[in-house]
Amino acid sequence: MQHPRDDERGKMEALLHQIVLEEQQKMVQLGFVETCIPAPDSPARCSIFMSANWHICRRLLLVIVSGNGIQPGIWSRSLVLEATENPNQYRSGSMLPYLHTALSKGYGVVVMNPSTNTVSVGSEKIPIPYSSTPELHVRYVWETYGVRASCSQVYIAAYGRGGSLTKHLVCTQPLLRSKLAAIAFIESSHRIETDDTQEVRGLLGTRAINWQRSKESPGTQLQDCTQLGCLSLSAGEPTSPAEQKSSNTAWTIAASMDTVFAFFDSARGSMPDEPAEDELMDEMSRLSQYAYAGAAAMSSAPHQQEHMEDAEFQIEEDTATGNHMGSRTNSAR
Repeated sequence: MQHPRDDERGKMEALLHQIVLEEQQKMVQLGFVETCIPAPDSPARCSIFMSANWHICRRLLLVIVSGNGIQPGIWSRSLVLEATENPNQYRSGSMLPYLHTALSKGYGVVVMNPSTNTVSVGSEKIPIPYSSTPELHVRYVWETYGVRASCSQVYIAAYGRGGSLTKHLVCTQPLLRSKLAAIAFIESSHRIETDDTQEVRGLLGTRAINWQRSKESPGTQLQDCTQLGCLSLSAGEPTSPAEQKSSNTAWTIAASMDTVFAFFDSARGSMPDEPAEDELMDEMSRLSQYAYAGAAAMSSAPHQQEHMEDAEFQIEEDTATGNHMGSRTNSAR
């Protein structure tokens, strides 16, 4: 007989899986392409998501978040599972606000998937080639796709353990270092180590900011974060009683979004561009923004209501139809 706690855990995992599918479907509606690592026909694979303009953009944004059960589309398991009193366009813990903002500003976007490292085949867990560890995953994505992008500037948004993976990329990828415009760390777990080079220390010190929840007023410089090697700013604290009681640091993601993109905009002018390509890249950027605006207009209205429907009902509906959910499970896990 199944233990009630196991049954409850199974329901929560099914709900989380459904939420991830919903968020990824909305990403596809905005023009994101799901790409399998190492290949679609590999029995052990995971997915990343790339905007349609990732290879022709001037500014490329890498989204890196790592944690148990985290997949492209969500920043935090706990946040997306929390019920919201006032539902709006975005589900709490969704990546969509950041992705909408980035696309509307003409960024190309690559959403990595460093936490999916194995798949279950029968009773056996099989490592995913080129993604068997979070570090291997982020290196492979950059070395396979990042180096092929025609961008002149690279931006990174990294939450939690994604900060350590970001630092790993900065330490190991010379081309990324040469194009790095700005890093937005959010509640980052990275640390400066004694063997870090002066170049890495310099990049973190001049091109990175960490945001974290704090009793200090939003925007206040925090003094107790020297181990991060970069400026650390307060994102403030929640105002709602429920959020105030929660210690979930993922609250900082939404709270800091406007200042993160303001930071990115300010960093844009600090990096040299390639003048000969400026006119062509500007035109490509305008086209990608135009395409995004059209896709957003077509998808937003009918899907906002779908987005707010009761999640348990959606799970039952997908269980009845079955096929789509099953096919996506294979590619996303």
